[in-house]
Amino acid sequence: MKNKILFTLIMLFASICTSFSQDFIELKDGSEIKSKIIELSPTKIKYDNLNGQIVMIDKAQVRLIRYETGKIVVINTGASPSPSASPSPIVTTTESKAVEQPAYRQEPTTQYAKGFGSIFIGGTMPLGDYAVSEIIENEKAAGAVQGFNVGLQLGYRFSPKASILLEGQYALNAYEMQFEDVRYIYKLRGDWTFINIMPSLRFDAPIGKNVSLYSMFSGGVSFAEVKGDFGEVLTAIESETKATTFCYGATVGLVFAKHINLGVKYFATAPDFSGYKPTVSMIQGTIGYQF
Repeated sequence: MKNKILFTLIMLFASICTSFSQDFIELKDGSEIKSKIIELSPTKIKYDNLNGQIVMIDKAQVRLIRYETGKIVVINTGASPSPSASPSPIVTTTESKAVEQPAYRQEPTTQYAKGFGSIFIGGTMPLGDYAVSEIIENEKAAGAVQGFNVGLQLGYRFSPKASILLEGQYALNAYEMQFEDVRYIYKLRGDWTFINIMPSLRFDAPIGKNVSLYSMFSGGVSFAEVKGDFGEVLTAIESETKATTFCYGATVGLVFAKHINLGVKYFATAPDFSGYKPTVSMIQGTIGYQF
């Protein structure tokens, strides 16, 4: 009984691994074949069709191959093959020999877009001291509430899975800070604004046919400003209302259909307004278009 259970778990694990580890052969007619590429010859492509069969197909029928690693090999860029061309690949079982043995193995040539960019918009949720409103009890309180952010990213890929990019971002959070004495409660309202310029490293990993997971690590400079009532208080006590400081962030996200980008970023900085130095941290959720 134990052996049967162990055998079932092994087969289930192998099936899951196979489903997440596959290449795609895109034919000239627009259809795709899920496969595991075995060999390329000058005229044929040999692959496992994931059902225990070894298949041979003419290169003349194929437009490109997308490997599970993200590599793309363009086979043909011209028009579709003539109707007289054979529409079906040659199939053999794993127990028989392949119909044709390639003379040599051809190493695939990696092709991918070097430059890319994205525009995005989203919301921000303040964390920690940045969201505390009682400044008498916490000298780093900033009273921030939910806000928004917009930005632009321009990048360069130096491999299919790694790239470097520059991000420019504008973020705004309204605030409501509170002072209290024996007789009165004073409330100060206004806005926190940040312009952030951050070089970043990004790493991509395909997890499906049209879905990839990415992570990004950023660090740069933040231009912070406090506006409204508290800005007037800082001016009255001869403190600054603007500050330039270091900022950093970390992002995880998904890219769908090569263009739709969903991301979640942790962002933090600590601007110094001539003595008043709040700790700013927030979660940013974004949706964007990647081009």
